[in-house]
Amino acid sequence: MGLIYDSIFSEFEITRLGIKLDGENTFTAANCVATFKEEMETKTVTKKCRGKVKKTRTKGTGNGTIEASLHIPYALLVKFKGMQDDTLADGIYAYGENSRHKGFIATCKIEDEDGNVKLKAYPNCIIQNGIPNDIENESTEVKESEISIVVMPDDRGYGVYEKIVPIDTPNADVIIEDWLTNWSYDMVTSTGATYTVTWNLTNCTVTNAVTSVDSGYKLEAYVKPDEDYILPDTITVSGSTNYYYGDVSGLILIDGVSANTTITISADEV
Repeated sequence: MGLIYDSIFSEFEITRLGIKLDGENTFTAANCVATFKEEMETKTVTKKCRGKVKKTRTKGTGNGTIEASLHIPYALLVKFKGMQDDTLADGIYAYGENSRHKGFIATCKIEDEDGNVKLKAYPNCIIQNGIPNDIENESTEVKESEISIVVMPDDRGYGVYEKIVPIDTPNADVIIEDWLTNWSYDMVTSTGATYTVTWNLTNCTVTNAVTSVDSGYKLEAYVKPDEDYILPDTITVSGSTNYYYGDVSGLILIDGVSANTTITISADEV
């Protein structure tokens, strides 16, 4: 388990939505979202003594619902509703008793009022409603489609996974894009391994010089040069590859230690 975001995160705006249908390898963007309301189900058990409640315990079930209004790409809508049939002519799609809605994975990017990002993934979803059409002639507004999504638990019992990416996270764009377009269980699974961190320091010191961390640990440290020395332009990191170094601030950030890691830093003489 890595560091926990310790500030308030208020879900203010959803800016990206990705859908990967069962049997497909890529995510389809459906970013024109007006509203997105998620509610996860809970189960409460009570224990009574002499007719009075003495203990209450509540836990999640992995089930939930999402009510969303959005503009859906037509090709995605057809697949959502199971409207394809090999017996139909080219360009013809139909909806009826033979239409089976497809399951899918949904990923989304949600921002707070300060631009910090929460990434979410729902690995086991299906559209519950028929997606109603609401046409109003002479209207001055093109209405979004209203969809009801059923969220179900995966094999682990989870219905939703999430990760916060603060606005100042190095390589944030890469982390966000990877989650939205390539989400997999590898991104949310700890191997349970413990890795060593070796520091080779010359003419400098570092804060938070940890020497052993769990897999996926977000390592953050600062380099401080000795007197009459300055920060180097570059450092050498072997083992973990997803790292950032700021030659002005001295920040070293490894977004998830994934192997035994050696960090070599040699400060430059003034």
